[in-house]
Amino acid sequence: MGKIDRALYSAEWSLKYPAWSYKVLCRLCSDHTPLIRWHENYQKSRNASFRFHNMWTTHPRFMDLAWNKLVFGKLETRIKDESTKLERLQLEFQSHTNNEDLAVEVVNQDFAVEALLEQEEQMWK
Repeated sequence: MGKIDRALYSAEWSLKYPAWSYKVLCRLCSDHTPLIRWHENYQKSRNASFRFHNMWTTHPRFMDLAWNKLVFGKLETRIKDESTKLERLQLEFQSHTNNEDLAVEVVNQDFAVEALLEQEEQMWK
């Protein structure tokens, strides 16, 4: 299995935007992996005010909790970790396609990653 998803940019682009990069996300429902671009020099203003993120409302205990990093954690890290776990389970399932328990675990993990990605999407709206 090889990667077919790539980001292309020219040397001129690299010189103009040296901190520009991209990240490959987990393949979920397609044979392609989503790519996200970003600029590493983006800095948040020091006087940024509080901002409510709609993704917080997706948490099952939202009404019972005051939001904090102990509840949501670092979302990017959680997505990476859970996506890695999903990829490992998918590879394992390819070798053991008759294992129903493993199939259920793959589906549940897929739902878990999808929920985190939805939270991330809500965060950026």
